[in-house]
Amino acid sequence: MSSLLKDVGAVAGLASFLGLALVALLYFAQARDIRRLRESASLLVDAGSEDGESVTPAERTATAVGARKPEEAAAAAAATAPNEAEAFRRAELARQAAERRRRFEQRRQRPSNGRERPAWLSDWKSITAIVVIGLIVLAGVAFGITRIVGGDSTSDAPQQQGSKGPCPPGQTRVAVLNGTPTPGLAATFAGPLKQKGYKTTPVGNTDSPFTTSVVMYDPQTGKQCASVISEIVGIPKQQPMDNEVRVAAEGDPVAVVLGDDKAGSSGASTTDSGI
Repeated sequence: MSSLLKDVGAVAGLASFLGLALVALLYFAQARDIRRLRESASLLVDAGSEDGESVTPAERTATAVGARKPEEAAAAAAATAPNEAEAFRRAELARQAAERRRRFEQRRQRPSNGRERPAWLSDWKSITAIVVIGLIVLAGVAFGITRIVGGDSTSDAPQQQGSKGPCPPGQTRVAVLNGTPTPGLAATFAGPLKQKGYKTTPVGNTDSPFTTSVVMYDPQTGKQCASVISEIVGIPKQQPMDNEVRVAAEGDPVAVVLGDDKAGSSGASTTDSGI
């Protein structure tokens, strides 16, 4: 359930990220179009005001003459004003009109050979924003794909790491059986296996006595694991399980059966009678 929620969350996050990136791109495109429309509208207003009756002949002449010199156009328009406030107004209008006309003439005189350069290419801020958004989108897509595709492998990493080798600790049960009358012998030899992470259960006794210690294994499931367990407990002899040990091991693939040759091992406890 948790892995399903992680996958759904990764997909939803990726979809929302792409949606936000698309909205940002549309916003920049709309802002660029609005700016171009405003410039075109200002040129049309300027052209209409020059042909209307509200513009004095002096302002029209100043604008036409000073199309490339806004300051001269402003001075010419202010010279015919009846007062200082009107002079300032006329000068400002003439300056703005002359500036717009100058930009308009520059666009008209642009060379027509080949395709016209798009307006947005001249705006380095828009280019930078689009590039940054594109990089963020690519990074988000790559991260989302990585999370979706590699989610299962990441969640299963601890299990895979613990399952390396033919006898993985934490996943292998090992029976430790005492085939001698010496008490505590099985518990003593179960200690190193527990330290390695193996599940030592059952820890008990055999019905028949054993003279030589042996690591017994189930031929179908424990043959490869027997050599690993044999090295840990220090018992080189290995052989398939007989029926008695199979029953005592309670289905474990490997059983360590201790014989009289291990009865004198140091560290054997005398308090755990029976094992």
